[in-house]
Amino acid sequence: MRKKSVQIVLPLIIIIMIIITIIGIGAYKNNTDNSTGKTHSVKNNVSKEYESVDKSITKLVKWADDNDYIASFYEDDTSSDWFTYSYSLYLDITGADSMDKYDKKLHNYIEKAKEYITNNKDKLYYTDYERMTIVFEQIDGKNSKEIRKILSDNVLNNKETDDKEINSLVFALIAMDTDTNVFDKSYDDMRQEYINQIIDMELPDGGFSYAQDETDIDMTAMAVRALAPYYNTDMRVKEVIDRSLEIIEQKQEKDGGFSSYGTYNSESLSQVILALCALDIDPLKDNRFIKSQNMIECLLSYQNRDGGFSHIKDMESDGIASSQAMEALTKYLKQIYPE
Repeated sequence: MRKKSVQIVLPLIIIIMIIITIIGIGAYKNNTDNSTGKTHSVKNNVSKEYESVDKSITKLVKWADDNDYIASFYEDDTSSDWFTYSYSLYLDITGADSMDKYDKKLHNYIEKAKEYITNNKDKLYYTDYERMTIVFEQIDGKNSKEIRKILSDNVLNNKETDDKEINSLVFALIAMDTDTNVFDKSYDDMRQEYINQIIDMELPDGGFSYAQDETDIDMTAMAVRALAPYYNTDMRVKEVIDRSLEIIEQKQEKDGGFSSYGTYNSESLSQVILALCALDIDPLKDNRFIKSQNMIECLLSYQNRDGGFSHIKDMESDGIASSQAMEALTKYLKQIYPE
């Protein structure tokens, strides 16, 4: 009887050991697969929203690459600057393993940008210096000390901010809060000055406008984005932003989109998404901004088959609409990126 029971138990033990070994090998394989690179596709807890936005960005990056927008410096087209900024940020967020492809292009972009900025100090607008401060901080970190000195000097000596140009004020503040290594706490008085000037430009209905007449969604969203870092520490800022969010909610169309000066377009939508992300508001979860569809769904409806985005639906893809959509989708992806 004892011999028979041993004959039964022993094969069972062997089978159990085999199963445990197979499970162990599978677990080891999964761990090694996940550790071979930082590629975001290996994550198991990505949401449907994440996958949808990531897929859209992948198509958009291909369109931008085919049209030579990524890491290509153009003197008269800022779309490449914003694409380069957003794509670098996208790689930082996702850990995607495609950076090597652009290393040389990024180096060439940086060198050409440096040369152009150095040789054209008297020709550039202050918003050019502000934009490039944001871009250089993202893609070149602390390396370009000389050119960052030129950029920061021109952000600080900005006559347009003295003349109360809201667009320049907004991006001066964003630039300062982006490059905090240069613009440290010793510049807080200047930050406060810019904040006060922006607040003083609020229109009676609670919005902002470049022309300072009728509220414009684009400019309102940009102002909110600039003021967002101070929402929880400055009561005046909080009140202004709350009023701006109310006017944005009021002006939102039934399908979740927006118009600017009578034109229904994708860029206004991108700017609102950027503003909400700056406030850490999820546009897919805040019921104030969800109509027949959410804003991400609405923005993706502007993406053409070629991967680019159009200014107005059913038009050809263009650099400005596409670069702003790229930044909005990337910032949203950062907000929902699975840890």
